Amino acid sequence: MKKLTNALWAAGATLLLAGCASSPPPANVPKPEVQATLPYVIIQNQLSIVGGQVPAWVTEDTDQLQAEPQYKDVYLFKFDSGDAKDLDGAKLVTKQMDAAAQIAQTISQRIQTSFKGAQVGDKNKVETYFENVVHNISNTQVTGFKQEKEFWVQLEYKKPDGSLDPDRIYYRYFVLYSVPKDTLNALVKAAFENANIADKPKTPDEARARELVQKEVKF
Repeated sequence: MKKLTNALWAAGATLLLAGCASSPPPANVPKPEVQATLPYVIIQNQLSIVGGQVPAWVTEDTDQLQAEPQYKDVYLFKFDSGDAKDLDGAKLVTKQMDAAAQIAQTISQRIQTSFKGAQVGDKNKVETYFENVVHNISNTQVTGFKQEKEFWVQLEYKKPDGSLDPDRIYYRYFVLYSVPKDTLNALVKAAFENANIADKPKTPDEARARELVQKEVKF
């Protein structure tokens, strides 16, 4: 069950891009939200009963959200349940999810991506050190996080010919978490320091390379 839950949560990288349907809906029924490049339409959402649309935070990536003034003191993490046959099932996935572990895993992934693009010369000098950093973060218990928002949508997938497939209707549940920047900065700093203690640099060049990695890596 845990593997299934993690697999579903891994789908959190998938973003929903809202659009409009080409034909008018019946009276008093919210218009389905369509995006031509996506394999589905949004046929219902949490605000449909009052004629509302999918809020921007659901469709935006975390970099866009992070730039908003109200989030200047926190780091944001957005996850979704993946496709579920019913809304209760989608919500259950999020409740069973270990949010702290998922946040730590996401931080590790972001740092690994950043490391690949870091200009540190010979990366072989810091490969083991960096692996230790990632390991430390992955096994750290993140504290101080809180749920900022939640939202659900109902999707209907398209057939290859573009028509809707009534046998492929699913719910997806989104959750937005925040962690204070001070808290997370301290956690990552400790991970680097502990990796340095566990495997001390053998040469001045290696020490400088490690310092450069720590300065350039972002999450």
